[in-house]
Amino acid sequence: MRMEGYLDTVTEQIRCARARDFVREEMEAHIRDQAEAYEAEGLFPEEALERAVREMGDPVEAGVALDGVHRPRTDWHSLGIVGILSLLSIAAQLLLSQEYSLGNSLALRHILFTVTGFALMLLIYRLDYSVLAKCGRQAAGGVLLLMALAIPTGIRMNGSVIGLSVAFLYIPLSALTVLYVPLFGAVLYSYRGQEYRCLWKILLWMAVPVLLMLRLSYFSRAALFGLMLAAVLAFSIGKGWYAVAKRKVLAFLGGVAVLLPAAGILFLGVSGRLTSYQLARLAAFVSGSSETAYTEQIARQFLTESSLVGLRGGGELYDTLPGANSEYILVSIAWTCGLVIAVAVVFFLLSLIGRVFRTALRQRNQLGMILGLSCGVVFLFETLLTLAMTLGLSPVMSTVLPFFSQGGSNVICSYILLGLVLSVYRYKDILPGQRAETGQDQSATADMIFQKT
Repeated sequence: MRMEGYLDTVTEQIRCARARDFVREEMEAHIRDQAEAYEAEGLFPEEALERAVREMGDPVEAGVALDGVHRPRTDWHSLGIVGILSLLSIAAQLLLSQEYSLGNSLALRHILFTVTGFALMLLIYRLDYSVLAKCGRQAAGGVLLLMALAIPTGIRMNGSVIGLSVAFLYIPLSALTVLYVPLFGAVLYSYRGQEYRCLWKILLWMAVPVLLMLRLSYFSRAALFGLMLAAVLAFSIGKGWYAVAKRKVLAFLGGVAVLLPAAGILFLGVSGRLTSYQLARLAAFVSGSSETAYTEQIARQFLTESSLVGLRGGGELYDTLPGANSEYILVSIAWTCGLVIAVAVVFFLLSLIGRVFRTALRQRNQLGMILGLSCGVVFLFETLLTLAMTLGLSPVMSTVLPFFSQGGSNVICSYILLGLVLSVYRYKDILPGQRAETGQDQSATADMIFQKT
């Protein structure tokens, strides 16, 4: 059988059309390499090529074996965890809404957004995430444009812009920051292999959204947002994606990450940009003043008075604790469902985050790796900050607990990010890895193919 006919027969056995092209490319390269080796031993070119094809084995059997390898995968473990988290979040909001005048409508809204988010997650899971390799910068630029439009037209609350309206659609600023993080990962991917000059471009993609957040007086979110982007950037540099001295660049970024927030807070305080209630929060956290740390004191009281197990309504929480269904949702879960359930929520969330990072770090495809890691960074930072606030280890800041905190955009964004991670997992054996600048194949696709054949 000639090589073209052999490859046609092999790829016909592979049901996933997305995998056929790169499997064919890898097999053809292997056959030609083997044929060159036989030519070096003295065989004529046609005879050498025929022998290399013959030694590949039966094409139908090889194709069936490769079909078993290169097929879409479903991360049932992660789906099971997010299913449990979804049910727990609905139960928590229903219990929290009891004995509260607007509770029914708020709980129904949360159920609606949870179901909608779950459906969006399944839709994104079916889509090919690699499209972001081509349009990642454009999508990130679109998010920055929306942030810039929020400066003159945004909806304000307590002096800060919380979102903007586009036609009939309300877009919260927190949603834009969350979605920008994986898009920033796609931007980092687009600069692979470049030298020091690319770092200035990357730092612009990082600095502009943070400065826009500061301009919108969304200070706490800007700090958290900047740390997320810095973590993703540090990972890409540590993986050697750019032709730079990794240790020196990482040391420089570490210094900036420490000094810049402190300088920013000092500048905002001196310039009068921080509002009185924001200054009060910082002062209360540092001094432990009971007068200005009212929210922290109330949260601590409800947490210490929570039982280990048991169910009760949360009307008192709504009336007393600001952010009972958002920033302090863990306190609310402990109060309404018991400390055991609150600990279980944290356990399942951390388990899911661990799965997200494991999915990312096991990727041969570098785009899938950075996208999965970016989503994991968002989940980890928001979960840890919510936990720190719950335990009184952090001043009150604008954050959410993924899948749990009230607010349609918060819930839906959590499911969108997880859908992206599931898409990365789905195509992990279909999309090949990329060749590094050295020309070495990092995907190990060829090894996997020929072990099977």
